[in-house]
Amino acid sequence: MIAGSSLAVPRSILTIAKRAIKLRKTVTSWFLGRGNSAYTDQHAHFITVLEQICEVLEWKTSKTSKQDAKQPPPPKSEKELDDANSDSFLMNRFAVLTVEEPQETTETQATPVEPKKIVKVSVVEKDEDEEADSLLGQLLFKSLCLLQDLSNMRKFISITWAEYRDQKIDLMNAAVVTDSALKLAKDLSREVEADWRAALPKRREVFQNIIYKIAVFNRGISGGPSAEIGLPYNKHMANEAEWCYVPTKILLDSFTDVLEDGYLPVFKKGHFGHYDPQADRERMSLGQKFNEDKIILCSILPDFCMTEPLKIHLPTEDAITQGLAEYARTKRVILWLSFASQIFLDVHHIMRHTPSGCAAPSGAFGDLQMSGIRNNETIEDYFQLAKTHPSPKFWPREGDRKIRIIGLAVKSWIIGDRIQELRSRSKIGGLGVPPEKHEFFMQHSILCGLFLFNLNMRIKSIGQQLVT
Repeated sequence: MIAGSSLAVPRSILTIAKRAIKLRKTVTSWFLGRGNSAYTDQHAHFITVLEQICEVLEWKTSKTSKQDAKQPPPPKSEKELDDANSDSFLMNRFAVLTVEEPQETTETQATPVEPKKIVKVSVVEKDEDEEADSLLGQLLFKSLCLLQDLSNMRKFISITWAEYRDQKIDLMNAAVVTDSALKLAKDLSREVEADWRAALPKRREVFQNIIYKIAVFNRGISGGPSAEIGLPYNKHMANEAEWCYVPTKILLDSFTDVLEDGYLPVFKKGHFGHYDPQADRERMSLGQKFNEDKIILCSILPDFCMTEPLKIHLPTEDAITQGLAEYARTKRVILWLSFASQIFLDVHHIMRHTPSGCAAPSGAFGDLQMSGIRNNETIEDYFQLAKTHPSPKFWPREGDRKIRIIGLAVKSWIIGDRIQELRSRSKIGGLGVPPEKHEFFMQHSILCGLFLFNLNMRIKSIGQQLVT
């Protein structure tokens, strides 16, 4: 019916089908030659059907193109432009594909275009085990698609922060894109986790561990640690472990052991080791990279853990801060938290190479500090002018109050260090070596960017009200 139809096939449909084939082949390659081949055959059959559909669609598309080539090209409509841009849309780093197995339907035609073929069909009844395998196979496919999407997000976020480091984009763009991607990833992960809980209600293991163990089994090697290089997993499975975010999960799980209700974790400076930002990470071994990540992440985790107990109400919150604060309360390590922690480390590694000639000598916090000081000076000039020039009649007193709140936020968080102030007032104020001023913000570039975005939006909103 498709081949005989006079309707042109949008290229976006063909592109989606090809992407589905690519994903299916990627997942099938994990299971070829292993275990029961029944589901693998079903999976391969679905791929074959999709490839045949693509051949039909390609023939129809090329045929239409040849006919249209004889005529002068008409101006493109908005719909045609949308179809032409479909390929670039599908390459969007945040695009997620969910493929459902098609159900057979029967249709009748009054005059068949092609002669009917008689096919001998043998009916095979599935038992409960086969149905369970089929369900688990679909769940594994969905999980691997999620991990692939998370990998694409991670690459895109790394490119974004490299562009900020190289002064191609500003801090606000990098931070907003990152936080939006993390929130999207959180929603996607929750959906897959819910499917795993429904399929395996008695198993409490995080599904990223299940995927990793399947990868280890398929490789036919041991999943034990490579202790000789200080790696808590097999060095030959490093790529698969990183793809499943096993390293960050191991670090978070190990930190969970020191979390106790009613207590805050406090460590001596350098307890986990000393971080050298000048070290060349590219030349490090797998064990050295893991150890450096442990130093960075475990050194700042206590700061995330104290945000709720000390009632530290940040001027704006990012997904990572919220997630790690929840982790300190629930002590649960989920896939998304491992992914978000890896993004935090990736940004940290990219910003370590900030050139000395950059507009922000202290990285992201330097950008935030310069903008905050500039805004604070503007606010002080405004109130100085208000002493000699009365406010316009249309300007409400509420406007001045909002301006003072912004100025107070700048003085408390950017010029001063509100976190260190609240820490010194608490019971842990005299324990350990006090952190450096603004240490939390200086290590959290994403939060700096969101704070800067929030600050500028509030200033802009009040400025527009004053002018109009």
